[in-house]
Amino acid sequence: MITTLAAAMTILAVPVAAMAFDGTIQINPGNVPTTAAGFEDQDCDQVPDDVEDDQDGWVFVLPSQMGAMGEFEEVRAVFEDADGNEQLRNSTHHGGIDDGPGTSKAYIITPAGWTLISAEADVTGVDSADTQFNLTHTCPGSEVPTTPSPSPSVSPSVSPSESPSESPSVSQSPSQSQSVSQSPTDSKSSAAADNETTGAAGSGLPTTGVNASVLLIIGAAALVGGLGVLYLMRARRMSGQQH
Repeated sequence: MITTLAAAMTILAVPVAAMAFDGTIQINPGNVPTTAAGFEDQDCDQVPDDVEDDQDGWVFVLPSQMGAMGEFEEVRAVFEDADGNEQLRNSTHHGGIDDGPGTSKAYIITPAGWTLISAEADVTGVDSADTQFNLTHTCPGSEVPTTPSPSPSVSPSVSPSESPSESPSVSQSPSQSQSVSQSPTDSKSSAAADNETTGAAGSGLPTTGVNASVLLIIGAAALVGGLGVLYLMRARRMSGQQH
């Protein structure tokens, strides 16, 4: 009787082993897309205690199976960050596998606020390739990282404010320098005009030596004196002849 029962259990075990699947399976499409904060089941079980406040935790689970107990080897998930860029994260480098009791679980840690788009997992011992795994719960971060504002916004505000203020001062300086440089020319021209006016009003020639009127007076006096001397000498002669 015991031998017959053992043989029957062996016959039943053969089909179960034959149905086990090792390979890659996909996430339940009803679980995506979603954010950690927007997922209906939120719990921080199976997430390490050292996760930062600005990080989200994602926990995945293999469903209960009729056949052999399957296990996660690695979970790879695609997320969309705050800028709309796709980011790939996996349980090997950004999380881990939960070896606790019950069904196999895996977790991934991401910056807070990312959106889970799709995921796949390498597994062993599941029923078939059509087996799907689930996002069982999330552990949302309490702080969403802020994206720093871009620096190029400073350059447009600086260039317009500087160019109008500098250009008038530069353009006015030549005019001021011209006004200064013209003043000596004006003074010279005024001096020349004064000289021409003086020349026109006078004799036209510069006065040098003794004045001519003085010479005429001296000459006349000398002539009169000479005539007087001659007259006196002639008068003395005539007086001597009479005696």
